[in-house]
Amino acid sequence: MLRFSIKSSSVLFALIIAGAGSISAAPTNLKNFNVSVLRSNTSATALAFTADRLEAKTIQVQGVEYDAFLEPGEGTTYERNMPILPAVSRFVVVPPDAGLELVVNPGEARYFHKNNPPAICDDTTVVALQRDAAPDGIYPAVFAEMSEPLVIRGVRLVKITTYPLQYDFINRQYIHRPRIEAEVRCTNDAPVNPIINPARRYRSPVFKEIMEAMAINGAEAFRDDPPEPRPYNGHYLVVIREECIPYARNWIEFRRKTGYKMDICRSALTTG
Repeated sequence: MLRFSIKSSSVLFALIIAGAGSISAAPTNLKNFNVSVLRSNTSATALAFTADRLEAKTIQVQGVEYDAFLEPGEGTTYERNMPILPAVSRFVVVPPDAGLELVVNPGEARYFHKNNPPAICDDTTVVALQRDAAPDGIYPAVFAEMSEPLVIRGVRLVKITTYPLQYDFINRQYIHRPRIEAEVRCTNDAPVNPIINPARRYRSPVFKEIMEAMAINGAEAFRDDPPEPRPYNGHYLVVIREECIPYARNWIEFRRKTGYKMDICRSALTTG
């Protein structure tokens, strides 16, 4: 088992090789494809990342042949002067105010050689993302990592990224790990980017759908919400003359948006 601090994070483009070296975004509707939840509770969430369907492509650039690999439906690394290799990322909902650590079981490693050199990213616009290979010449330098937490409307998430295929520059060979298990555990460390008020009422149904589609355990984002909230904060019955409604409309709409049920009774009373 290997442990990684929450402080070791990186930025990764979720890209996929398609055809002869073109790049396109990985589909977002495949969150459970290649990744399964082993267990999930308030103290930890464990995932199994499976990448056993690697596809190899031969790419020609200026008459030179290169080997490229992808895992169908997943992204790739994309760092200048480094091999373009599969990367499997998923968002995970985590507790609102806990320290976090990533514990990784890399599983069995398989080694193999290819005749051609690996396809290299030559995009000059990603200089800021540049990372070196590990001292032992292996890229990516890690086979799993966790981003810092981000918060979206009261939901705290981290992105777990695994690299099932690494390249060894020294021995000119690939290292394939078809199954990597990664567990996000809560710790007593000071939390990074905690949520101050995690309990929310009247969440948008559309937001719930988006979160459940975005995170592999998205339904847990609403686990701590108050149970069976009242449909309204209160109830107003506004008895008002027809000609006065335009003057009260802004107040009525304001109360409605703040969670109050507003009923209007138009009065036909006259004066005089």
